[in-house]
Amino acid sequence: MREFSSTRFRLAQAPYWQKILYSSVLGFMLIGVGTNVALGLSRTGLTFRDVVDHYRGNPERMMFGTTVQELLDVTHMHAFMVPLVLLVLGHLFFLCEWPARWKRFVMTVAGLAVLLELLMPWAI
Repeated sequence: MREFSSTRFRLAQAPYWQKILYSSVLGFMLIGVGTNVALGLSRTGLTFRDVVDHYRGNPERMMFGTTVQELLDVTHMHAFMVPLVLLVLGHLFFLCEWPARWKRFVMTVAGLAVLLELLMPWAI
C-alpha cells in the first residue's frame, strides 16, 4: 500500500514480482469482464428491443418481465462488487504514467459508468 501513497512510484519502476501480481489481477479482471459481457449478451441480446423484452417481458416471445425482487437482487450485488472492482482498477490505473488530467477524466467516466450500470435496469 505504500506504493499508492507515494507520488514518485510508477508501475514501470515496480519490482518484477509486483508487475506479475498486478498483471495477474488485470488478467483475471479481463476474464471477469469478458464473461460478464458474454452473460449479458446471452440473456438480453444485442438490440434495444431485446433488452427491453428481457426486463419488461414479451408475451409473444414467451418472456416474463424482471420482478422488483430480481432487480433488487442484482442491484444489491452490483452495488457492492462493481465499486470494489473500480477501486482496484483505479488504483492500478493511477500508477501508470498518463497525465493527471487524463487520469481524472478516465476515472470520472468510469465512476459515471458504474452509476449508469446500477441505474439502467431500473430505468427500463
